[in-house]
Amino acid sequence: MYIESARALLYQEAKAVTAKAESNIPFTPDDSVRLSMAGLVATQNAQKAVDRLFGIRGAHGLFETDDFERYYRDVRMGTLVANQTPGLVREWLGKHLFGIPADIQPRWG
Repeated sequence: MYIESARALLYQEAKAVTAKAESNIPFTPDDSVRLSMAGLVATQNAQKAVDRLFGIRGAHGLFETDDFERYYRDVRMGTLVANQTPGLVREWLGKHLFGIPADIQPRWG
């Protein structure tokens, strides 16, 4: 369910952007935000799915002879890429949605 719901949202947003491109409608920052939100949901849902599978399989799933080990590693690496770190993506999305300039630092920072 995690994977299918994330895939549906990601495809929906990709189709919307593709339709704009095919109609020669200019892209807006909102298009980027919607794609980023869908990507964040996809990343988080993939991580949830693998975590659930790991709970079912246990430590045996981490043997390198098992495909699950690769899935676990790949999902974890997807959350470590600097520009896709969930916390940074959330901050960028929040700033955009609330009209805060991207270069403004949090007041607690």
